[in-house]
Parts: sequence; C-alpha cells; structure tokens
Amino acid sequence: MATISRRSRRGATLVLFALFLVGLLGMMAFSIDVGYMVLVRTQLQNAADSAAIAAASVMGNDPDGVFATANDFASRHIAGGKSVQLETTDVEFGIWDASTRRFTPTSDLGNAVRVTARRDAGTATGEAPLFFARVFGMRSFEMEASAVAMVNPRDIAFVVDLSGSMNDDTEPGWATDAINSEFAPEGYPTVGNQLMADVYQDFGFGRYPGPLEYIGQPLGVRRDKWAYAEMTKDNGPLASKKIPARYRIRSSDTEAVRKVKAYSWMIDNQIARLMPAAQPKPDSRRNYAYWETYLDYILRPVTVKSSSGKKGGGKKGGKKG
Repeated sequence: MATISRRSRRGATLVLFALFLVGLLGMMAFSIDVGYMVLVRTQLQNAADSAAIAAASVMGNDPDGVFATANDFASRHIAGGKSVQLETTDVEFGIWDASTRRFTPTSDLGNAVRVTARRDAGTATGEAPLFFARVFGMRSFEMEASAVAMVNPRDIAFVVDLSGSMNDDTEPGWATDAINSEFAPEGYPTVGNQLMADVYQDFGFGRYPGPLEYIGQPLGVRRDKWAYAEMTKDNGPLASKKIPARYRIRSSDTEAVRKVKAYSWMIDNQIARLMPAAQPKPDSRRNYAYWETYLDYILRPVTVKSSSGKKGGGKKGGKKG
C-alpha cells in the first residue's frame, strides 16, 4: 500500500498559502481602496456643493468673478489629502429646470451654475493614489462630483405714494367728508365713503358707517366738547353708585385713574357693542393699551378748571361707529 510522505504535504501547504495570500491581498485591496474611493467621492461632493452655492450667490458679477468665488470655496476642501482646485471648464452656467431636474449649459449666465470638483490627471490636484491595489498594477484612480445651484430672483417694487396720504391728507377714517369735497370737482363726490365701505367689507365690519354714538351718549352726556369732562367729574354719570366699581369715578381719583376708568367703560360699553367684529376684541381687561391709543387718537384734549381754579383733564367728545 502506497503512502504519502510528510515532505510532499509541506509543499502542498505552501502552494495553498500562496494562493490564499493573493486572495487575501485582493480582498484587502477591495475593502480598503474601495472605501477610500468612496471617501474621496464624498469629499469632492462637499467641495462641489460649497463652490456651487457660493458661485450662485454672486452670479450678478462677471464670469471671472463667479469662477474666482467658486474656486476659493472649493480650495477650502480637502479630497484625498489635497486641496481641491477648479479649472475654468469646471464652472458652467446654464438653465436649471426644476420640473425635470435637468441642467442645460448656455453661453449666457442663465439661472444656475454647475460646479464639478475632480481628482484626475487633467487637474492641478492630479489623480488620487491607491494602496493595496498597487499589487495588481493599479496605482491611482480618477474621481469627480458635480453640484448645481440655482438663483431664485425676487422682484422688489418701491411704491411711491404721491397722494399726500403720508401727511394724513387723504385718510378716510376721519376725513371722509373732506375727501368727498376735494374730489367732487373731478367727478368723485362720494369717493371717501366708497373707500371706507371697502375697508368695512374687507375687515368684516358690516355696512359703512354703521351705528354712531357720541362719547358717553348712553350715560346721557351732552354732545359737546366737554363730554369727557362731564363723564369724569366728581358728580358726573360715572360717579353714580349704579356704575360697576371698576368704572366708578371717586373724588379721590387722579386724572390718570379717571382716564383709565372712563376709557374702560367706553371700550366695554360702546366700542364692543358698536364694533363687535373689531380686532383685537374691544375688552378693557385684555386689550386696554390698544384701544387707549385708538381713543387718544380720535379725541382732542381739552383742559378745564374747577371753581377753585384747579385744573382737571378733559377730552372732547366724538362719534363712535
């Protein structure tokens, strides 16, 4: 019976090891070098993205300026151990169609720019080196990545008002009759009313002018310039015990306190009833500051004196509607 010597077995093991070593190097070359290629591709993409966005932001400049900006931002990135450098042909101008997601190069600036970052023999950075793949005669590789950035222009319109409204000359809120008289000779005798009717319709206020009341009218205050003073004097209608405490005028109240109480009463008992759709809601507890400004605007200050010569604040009455 024939036998196989130990010496011949050792020779077979060396052959198998050599074969396995080649395969092992191949797997190392595949895993490490391919991973490195993916890394370089990602680095190039970052450079292209940055350069494209920067170039799009200065597309109003001349082409040379756009390229300089793109190259500046691309050079701040490293791909495969080297700074990315662009060639003039790497920056393209064209049209970007958002619906088809397609970039079409043009001779003009267009609305977009495409930047391509490279590692190849035709650029200053050259090809990217490989490691274990050199065993198989592959010493380097070429890689590129592109990015497109689009400019989205905005139209800006400057409206110059020549009507004089900046000086309140055409404000319909309080000068409706004056506007009607001003434009009547031009054939628009009711233009002021029409303007306010449109405002009421747009804001949902109902029909213009709506119900009107003089300041303090539900309290029986006379319709004259002393209406506010009558409301807030020591023995005026707001001093009655029938008035809720938060509105009731007391002889010890200062003018500032009297104003808050009188304004609060007007907000809650006149404005809220006559202008229910107004915003913010006429509510002295929640929106007093807003409606205080409104009342200050429509009422004219009037100073009165008591029989003792002491001054007291007053306001001219006005319509609410």
